[in-house]
Amino acid sequence: MGALALAALLRVGARDTMVVDVNDERLAIMKTMGAHAAINTGSADGAAEAQKLAGRGFDFVLDASGSGPARQMAFDFMPSGRQVCLLGMARRRAS
Repeated sequence: MGALALAALLRVGARDTMVVDVNDERLAIMKTMGAHAAINTGSADGAAEAQKLAGRGFDFVLDASGSGPARQMAFDFMPSGRQVCLLGMARRRAS
């Protein structure tokens, strides 16, 4: 789902894309697809690096994982008034 979302976003002209995952193999694939940054957030260092790259926040964040921590990170990267798309939802309710 994440690779499909990245491909669609790049197709419509998205720039400076950052993908996050806990799987290095998937991240390498995303990098070859054209992701500007591919960060493993499975550790505190990776999460801190993603936060640093996020800087002032993104215009659009898409979470395709459905995991609670990833969903929270999507909102952490987003200044108010911008969009978060939750593509992967593992549960009916967020914790």
